[in-house]
Amino acid sequence: MPKPEIVVNCSQLRNAFKAHRKIYRNQQDNPSCQLLLFYAVEAGLKSKFLQERGYKSTQDFKKTFGENKKHGHGHKISEWVAELKIAAHVAAYSDDQNDPIENAHEKLRYGSILSGNNGKAQISYLRSIETYLSKNI
Repeated sequence: MPKPEIVVNCSQLRNAFKAHRKIYRNQQDNPSCQLLLFYAVEAGLKSKFLQERGYKSTQDFKKTFGENKKHGHGHKISEWVAELKIAAHVAAYSDDQNDPIENAHEKLRYGSILSGNNGKAQISYLRSIETYLSKNI
């Protein structure tokens, strides 16, 4: 049996961004809180996408991405940033260690904290997008 499609609107995504962001800000060095930062950014980017396109819900992703990518870019933060044409000075991530930002999602989901130079770069990247979104959604 196919799983039901989850449909959320721009306001719900914006509220998720704010809620996840608030929890992250209380305990930044905790892997679960870093994961919430990732999810806050993802929800915020999706909200901005819906807002810019004048779409009502995530069900409208199909209008841009087609049936095969009905979830848009999913957890691929860098692809959402590119789709929204967010300036490099706002959201720049240098992947020195062949460790794309999307890997952060899986690491955090399984309890690994983002640390070291690359981890700090990933958190910095997510925080810069979070700051941008807090002013633009």
